[in-house]
Amino acid sequence: MADQGRRRTGLPAAARCLLAALLLVLPAAVPAAAQARFDGLIEGPVQVAIEPEAGAPALALSGYLARPDRAGRFPMVVLTHGAPRDPAERVTMRAEGAARQARDFARRGWVALSVLRRGYGASGGAFVEAAGPCEDRAYAAAGRAAAVDLREAARWLARQDWADPGRLLLVGVSAGGFAATALAADAPPGLVGVVSFAGGRGSRGPNDVCRPDRLVAAFAEYGRTARAPALWIYAENDLFFGPDLSRAMHAAYAAAGGAAEFHLLPPFGSDGHTLYGRAPERWWPLVDAFLRRLGLPTWSPDALRPDGLPAAGDRHRAAFDRYLAGPGEKAFAASPSGRFGWSTGRDSTAAAVEAALGFCRGSGDDAGCRPYFVNLAPAP
Repeated sequence: MADQGRRRTGLPAAARCLLAALLLVLPAAVPAAAQARFDGLIEGPVQVAIEPEAGAPALALSGYLARPDRAGRFPMVVLTHGAPRDPAERVTMRAEGAARQARDFARRGWVALSVLRRGYGASGGAFVEAAGPCEDRAYAAAGRAAAVDLREAARWLARQDWADPGRLLLVGVSAGGFAATALAADAPPGLVGVVSFAGGRGSRGPNDVCRPDRLVAAFAEYGRTARAPALWIYAENDLFFGPDLSRAMHAAYAAAGGAAEFHLLPPFGSDGHTLYGRAPERWWPLVDAFLRRLGLPTWSPDALRPDGLPAAGDRHRAAFDRYLAGPGEKAFAASPSGRFGWSTGRDSTAAAVEAALGFCRGSGDDAGCRPYFVNLAPAP
């Protein structure tokens, strides 16, 4: 029987880490071999120089940047991370942890910068985000301290020749979503929106948050001055910030004047707090819709339609919807006989195309299979 729609995801985590380690180059000097790994993109680690305070030494944040490999100025998105419950784990964090999300934004026409704030990973400077003892948390001040580095990262990005300083999107997860919301309360130039995944601070164990009332109050404080449209995404089984708390935070933010579209997604895995990193196919449709409503770049439903596939039917269309929601690198192949195959989450463009063709051909070795879509564009 013909295999008409098989899907495979990427390599094991250890292999992905090994491949990422090979990319230690600056985007301005990415060699041809590295560029070929992600067709149409320029990407790699960067050092983000930030303006030090008077009398302080120069400081650089660790970053990973991905942008379209074509002429023009592109809107900017700054992606920022969460904070581990165990402070000892902060030194292990890497900007490349959000490389796939950065590349997915770049595929949609963005200059995407994943940046580590001070006190994390290889970023310079001491940790400045402490919120105080559990019984007396100063969340609002901690969020504003974290927001300083996001402002500086956006300022650095705006100076680059291929960035559009008039359009800035902030994307953060967990403590990063909280920091992005804090920055929106004192918005930098060009801010057009905020996407917060499981935003919050203060979780010290499953369903155990220090002074949740103070956390809700911090969101109310930010909401009084934040005016950029926001998208908030949580999961029902988030063990850092459960549904009652996430609803309370959103209600406080909205009551104070903040505009945030709230989504509570069905449970994911054993802890929905991992949704951002492990299940992008669940949230990309929400983010794409948010970007379209704001008139911001993303893939075009008019340009990416399955109608042009040979012998396209309902199964092709259903598979194509799942393909579009999946993370890159990805490809969709089909043949005149009606066979098709698709692959997402690969670690190179070539690997995605090869896998899609293999699934399309199946055991029948259908020579008519060819790529019809690669990532978010029709195949050349």
